[in-house]
Amino acid sequence: MRLSDEERAMLAGELGAVRHWGISHQIAVGEFFDALDFVPVSQAHVMADTESLGEAGLRFLEGLAASPEAERRVRVPTITDPRGIDFAVYRRLGQTDKMAALEQRAIQALRAFKRWTVRSVPRAQNADADALVNQALDANRA
Repeated sequence: MRLSDEERAMLAGELGAVRHWGISHQIAVGEFFDALDFVPVSQAHVMADTESLGEAGLRFLEGLAASPEAERRVRVPTITDPRGIDFAVYRRLGQTDKMAALEQRAIQALRAFKRWTVRSVPRAQNADADALVNQALDANRA
């Protein structure tokens, strides 16, 4: 893959271990899809649903949170999933204490990223993004 100077610096580890891991992972994904290079991104999403993450994914998130502050600073606006546990009623909803403990750990890890904002985006405003994702998925199936 063609890499920019910054991407080469990340791959060489010059911008820290977290960015080195990230670019290495993205290169592997890009090579799988025969990508020639990367495209600029304007925002990112961190999937942090503890039911999907489980213990292993949560340990990974906690590892990122424990990285030096400069290495865990995001460079584009980044969002995550809404939190999945209402601590006041989770037992009545059939969620377990283990699930609540995972959620609590995820919240603590996400706090390490310091600057974040919670906002709700109405489904109607997500229609364009949803259509683009579906278009990409359909193209990859063809």
